[in-house]
Amino acid sequence: MKFSTFSLQCYQLQQLQMFSANSLPCRTLRKTLRSLFYWIENFYIDYSATILAEFKSKYLARTLPYLKLYIKMCIIFVCGFFIYAIISYTINDILVMKVPYLSKEVNVFIQQAIYFGYIFFYGIPILCFTSTGLIFIGILRLFNEFIEKFETTDVPESESMLLLYKLHLDIYEKFIIYEKIFAYCLFFDMTLHGGAMIIVLLIIHLFPGLYVFYYSFSVMCFQVFIYCGFGQFILSETERIQISLYLTKWYEKPPTTQKTLLLMMTMASRPFGLKAGGMYHINLMFFIDILKVCFTYYAIIYALL
Repeated sequence: MKFSTFSLQCYQLQQLQMFSANSLPCRTLRKTLRSLFYWIENFYIDYSATILAEFKSKYLARTLPYLKLYIKMCIIFVCGFFIYAIISYTINDILVMKVPYLSKEVNVFIQQAIYFGYIFFYGIPILCFTSTGLIFIGILRLFNEFIEKFETTDVPESESMLLLYKLHLDIYEKFIIYEKIFAYCLFFDMTLHGGAMIIVLLIIHLFPGLYVFYYSFSVMCFQVFIYCGFGQFILSETERIQISLYLTKWYEKPPTTQKTLLLMMTMASRPFGLKAGGMYHINLMFFIDILKVCFTYYAIIYALL
């Protein structure tokens, strides 16, 4: 019984650590994050380049419904989980946090208040990351389509080429900011999620009747999958940039245009994507590796019990 109580307390500690890992970077890099949001806002409302106006309006119309649907699903999913967890903890008389010299009713209230605070202060950075990622994917797709069609526009080639080059640099620069904000946040979040998933698997083994932990494991797997899915989408779109540039008739262009396109192809030959801590590429293979590690450590600890 002592081990089961210890497991529940470890799980609670992991949740609080994940809250810190997500909220602190957003606070310390507040100005950088604000500048990124301003750039995204100005990107879609700036119609000074008429050649891009049609692409922007089309991709904004495509992105917004998915963004709204995703935000609604996340709010319902996460809030539903924590409400279910609070009800389940109350019914089963589970008290994970216990402050000395306080009554049981006060401890229950503190635990519930922390869970509700956890929803807002932990969920907001996650929504910030994923919403910005969705918008970036839309911008990358816009850029790839613009590459494919810039030769057929009525705008002079020198003007469209300059616009293409500036847009490429802007996207690259802003993505570096995006990765800088969330790189270490993702690293700690992935690490803590892995530890929490192992603990939840052990709790499920110890208390198979507590269905809230099945839901908890599903939520954590879903969240890690969302991170890795965004990383995979962004990597795929950035890999497509070089192909789109190469498929243009760059060899028939004037020397200055050829040099610009070749320079852009050289930049695009190193596709950028999300990295956890600047080291580990976040993609679907990374998601599979996390699950393998979690179940491996769970099996080892289970064998030692």
